[in-house]
Amino acid sequence: MVQKNQKKWRALLCCLIFTGSVSGIDNTVNKELERGILLLKENKTEDAEKVFQSLSKKNVADAYHYLGRIYLQQKNDLNKGISYHKKASELGNLDSRYIYAAALSEGYGFKQDIPQAIKLFKDIAVRTGYQQACFHAGRLMLVSEPNPNEDHESINFLKKAASPDEKAEEPKGMKFAQLLLGVYYLDRKNSEKAYFYLEAAAEQKVHEAWRKLGVMYSKGMGISKPDFEWAKLCFLAEERMTHSGEAAYNIGITEGYLGNLDGALKWMKTAEKRKYAGATIFLNDKDEHKRIASLKKEKKNQGNSLQKHIQSHLEASDKMLGTNAREVLAEIKKLPKIKKDLKMIRLPQPEKIRMSGWIYDHQAVEQKLSKELWTGRMGFQQLVTDEFKQEPLQSNLVAPNPTIRYINATYVEELEKALNKSIFKKLSQKETDTLIKKIEPFQVNENAENKTWKLNDSLYFNIFSDFSGRWQMRYYQFIMKNGDKVFFIAQFGNPPAQEDADMILGVSRFDNNCINNLAVKYASGEMDIIERNDDEAEELFKLLEQHKNAVGTYNLAVFYQQRGKNDLAEKYFKLAKEYSKNEKNHSHPVKF
Repeated sequence: MVQKNQKKWRALLCCLIFTGSVSGIDNTVNKELERGILLLKENKTEDAEKVFQSLSKKNVADAYHYLGRIYLQQKNDLNKGISYHKKASELGNLDSRYIYAAALSEGYGFKQDIPQAIKLFKDIAVRTGYQQACFHAGRLMLVSEPNPNEDHESINFLKKAASPDEKAEEPKGMKFAQLLLGVYYLDRKNSEKAYFYLEAAAEQKVHEAWRKLGVMYSKGMGISKPDFEWAKLCFLAEERMTHSGEAAYNIGITEGYLGNLDGALKWMKTAEKRKYAGATIFLNDKDEHKRIASLKKEKKNQGNSLQKHIQSHLEASDKMLGTNAREVLAEIKKLPKIKKDLKMIRLPQPEKIRMSGWIYDHQAVEQKLSKELWTGRMGFQQLVTDEFKQEPLQSNLVAPNPTIRYINATYVEELEKALNKSIFKKLSQKETDTLIKKIEPFQVNENAENKTWKLNDSLYFNIFSDFSGRWQMRYYQFIMKNGDKVFFIAQFGNPPAQEDADMILGVSRFDNNCINNLAVKYASGEMDIIERNDDEAEELFKLLEQHKNAVGTYNLAVFYQQRGKNDLAEKYFKLAKEYSKNEKNHSHPVKF
């Protein structure tokens, strides 16, 4: 038992950071301590022990500390070594207090006493901020406390241990604290924070973190749907570190989901050789092989789902309906009942409504990104820095993050260049903060950045950057002043193109076509790269319906139909037909 634990104690002793000296002792004692330490360095253990034994009779804490080190490291006497550290701890030596707390937490040399270990680790953590003490205090409290909430002190201690600190032993933060926090948030289905901490641990080569990330991607946690390409890359990272049966099995499973039977069989054979349970079952399951072979694997010539979403956004913007109001109303009148899979109607925006001075070229920026990110790059394997063609743990986080951060940075950089060249006035930071606080006070904080331009007397544009989350999100917000009211009238996930800016100007002038088109964009998810905003869409459509606007009411019916609310769909469809009989209802301006 003693021999088995010596390496652990030697490693623990090597990581101590405290001075250990106690104030108030005289020069004679100091000189004797220095003499004993020098003897210890010269490997004159017996002579050093005599010096420390003599000083221990005077209750010198450091003397007990060094006696503890001698008996743990040189004499391999666990019980006696920990007893000396206990005494030194009681006399105020923090190095010994840490070792004694560790012994109590594991039951080495003394009976295991978790509450007392927590007390000692907390004392060291509060006094010094030492990350190892913060980690162990948080870890022990977490397992001792049933279902602690995020504000519990155990989580706060773990966050301190996980935070980067250039002066600490692990400047990037303690990797196992990051792993533990990732698992904690994963269990509580807080995907954003789970990704954040697991990625930090993965960067520091914690293979369990890569496995957890792979599981999250394969289950679609925190994203719109499962992403087996990213899951496979995470499992491959784990494979490179562990060469374990579990890693090979997980890669085989993801290859199966991707419709790659040969890849699935290859990795399952590897897992079987490594004696991983389940691999043999898969290899013998012919029905599963047939199912995988029948899957149509989508061809990915270039780009990823994010690029495709951006492209679909541009295509949808290019296909604004060119019909005039009279033709649209005529079509609504003809419909005897709600058909399946109806599409919402977009209306032409008035030519006279144009945001003068909006010189940001959305298409040019997209072409730049396409060239730099995707042209000539096949599938998911080569994005931005070719992360996973080399060892993925040298300098990168999980693959999507550098790509998305690069896209966001390019958007902001190009948009700011355009705005600063335009006729619009940029507000000072004080003016910006004052304006934003009137709408969303929480948006002005140490983890956020707001940059605002005045477009006209009633319309402002703000770039909001949130640095607290996993993807460092940006939102592009239009703000309207209407009398004493100040409020957001639209928020985009991508920088607005000219037609978007024109549409918002139309909304600020209460143009029905523009309000309708904005609602359609919210309902279809074109305003955000992450998700659609049904609440905003529904509110705008209802506003149009209250003013008996036929097209807005028709779109409200389609909105409900697409969400399975057929009774409401039928109701508003009938109202749309009724409103369409009076063409004035279509153009009557709406007021907020």
